[in-house]
Amino acid sequence: PSANLNLLLTAFYGEGDGDYINIYEGTGTTEVERTDVEFLVRYNFPGKKFSIFGGARYVDFKEDNITPSFLAEDDMTLWLAEVGFGMVADMSDNGRHRLFGNFTAAAAFGEWEYRDTNGYVDSDDSVEPAFDFNFGYQYVIGSHLSFSVRYRAFIIFDTNDFDHRRLNTLHGPELALAIYF
Repeated sequence: PSANLNLLLTAFYGEGDGDYINIYEGTGTTEVERTDVEFLVRYNFPGKKFSIFGGARYVDFKEDNITPSFLAEDDMTLWLAEVGFGMVADMSDNGRHRLFGNFTAAAAFGEWEYRDTNGYVDSDDSVEPAFDFNFGYQYVIGSHLSFSVRYRAFIIFDTNDFDHRRLNTLHGPELALAIYF
């Protein structure tokens, strides 16, 4: 729309595995998969390296915890309304190489389902606060495309099976391709 106003569409996909320890079922592995799609309207303040933004985000997170005698499947889907701010520092005169950081606060509308081989099934839906911090390196390919490597921490508050508040944190490195309209 203008030099100071951008529409951004960003998509992420990641998967990984690790060790899983269950006090009753023993040790095994955990496998996780995350899909994350975000649409933002961003305003860049003229002459500054500072921006504010708002938009919507969809996150689908799947986790399977596996031991020789046990399987637990956890599926969480979130729709988020987001607002935030970001900063950027140019590393080159032409602005193609940048360092950046962003902070986002959100209201997360979530659905959660759990099931395991012991026959336990649970589900819930709720509205919870969420936060996203990220920083990294960005290479600007052209006026409508950039590639970035970042470290991101996505934090959401929710309630566990015992009605206790807990903090869930999804974090780690990400590769991203951003398209600017």
